[in-house]
Amino acid sequence: MPNRIAHCSRAAAAFVTIVLFAQLASAATPTDTWVQLNLNSHPSARVNAPMAYDPVGKDLVLFGGYDGITYKNDTWIFKNKTWEQLNPPVAPPARTAAAMSYDVQLKKVVMFGGFNGLQYLGDTWIWDGAAQTWTQATPTSKPTPVTLPMMFTDPLDGHAEMVGG
Repeated sequence: MPNRIAHCSRAAAAFVTIVLFAQLASAATPTDTWVQLNLNSHPSARVNAPMAYDPVGKDLVLFGGYDGITYKNDTWIFKNKTWEQLNPPVAPPARTAAAMSYDVQLKKVVMFGGFNGLQYLGDTWIWDGAAQTWTQATPTSKPTPVTLPMMFTDPLDGHAEMVGG
């Protein structure tokens, strides 16, 4: 266990030091530069927290993760170079290693799966960036419970798709 916590602490240092890749335009030659942000507010150190960009809310959404001791069920958004913790009235149960992706057809972020410390999860949750709310989905068919799947927005039909886990 000490190795996992040490690894989590090293990952936390990288996570907390949020950097943005900024395109700096100059008259002669554009250059790509990393910019370090020193933030007053940010999610605590954690691993395997799913994140996805939400073009409706125009922010990055982060949910849950594992800090080496606790499985989290907090929701954060990153917008305008600032992290903000949200407190929606309903939230998915705590988890790590879930997957998230934006679904163009739904105009919402979809989250599936993960691990809560006791079992693999097979539930689906929908993040509505306009209302900043979570809703549990009840699809008629769904994948088996899984951890660390990959989700992406299908470029052909815009739906959230999942592979692996």
